[in-house]
Amino acid sequence: MTNTDVKSAKRVIEVLEYFDTIRSDASVMELTRALSYPQSSTSKLLKCLTDMGYLSYDSSKRRYAPTYRIALLGSWVQAPSMTNERVYRIMEKLSDETHETIILGEQPGTIVRYIFVVPSRKDIRLHVGPGTVRPLLRSGLGRLFLATYPPDKVRTLLKRINADAKSGDPIVRLGDLEPELGLIRQRGYCVSTHSPTGAGTVSALLPHEPGNPRLAIAIGGLATVMADHASEFGALIQETIRQHLP
Repeated sequence: MTNTDVKSAKRVIEVLEYFDTIRSDASVMELTRALSYPQSSTSKLLKCLTDMGYLSYDSSKRRYAPTYRIALLGSWVQAPSMTNERVYRIMEKLSDETHETIILGEQPGTIVRYIFVVPSRKDIRLHVGPGTVRPLLRSGLGRLFLATYPPDKVRTLLKRINADAKSGDPIVRLGDLEPELGLIRQRGYCVSTHSPTGAGTVSALLPHEPGNPRLAIAIGGLATVMADHASEFGALIQETIRQHLP
């Protein structure tokens, strides 16, 4: 390990400790001044931590904030009464019950980021890892998050998504999406089984704490399995959440 590697590792810890001290989001310049780092290397470090899922970036405010993935790294050594430990227990129970991949996700902007994953125990399974990023409209978790918003907010997000669409990507309109969002609201969970990879998910929201990003948990696996067990898995997630987060 070189001195540069040691310095980079030290800075990662110092950045995380700084967020723990201020308990708020921060801009590149604030971190640069507080930690006496060069601005260019600070920007690169923050982008790297964001790409890995440890920080989220609000492009409208140009500010960074820690994600729940940081909290969950130490959830196994925390007291059982703490919320992060409860989320971890929910995921472990769902893993025990289904043997499928269990995903904790959040929505920064127009993407979904997986911030914690309990891998499946099956030979044929959904392979994803923490830090995985999916487009909002191409993810069951993404459509679940969209269903929490009023039509005006969904329309605003669709404008951003359509503006950033690549050549050949379909333009999605609110009228086309609203029936599916209405079904998700009615059920209380989302079933996604149309991935070109043959994978699918069943997902439901965790209780929302004001001031924190929305979080959701998904059971993921083969699309055929998710379709066959959709109502069973949806009810299982909801009931497990109620048991651990009353």
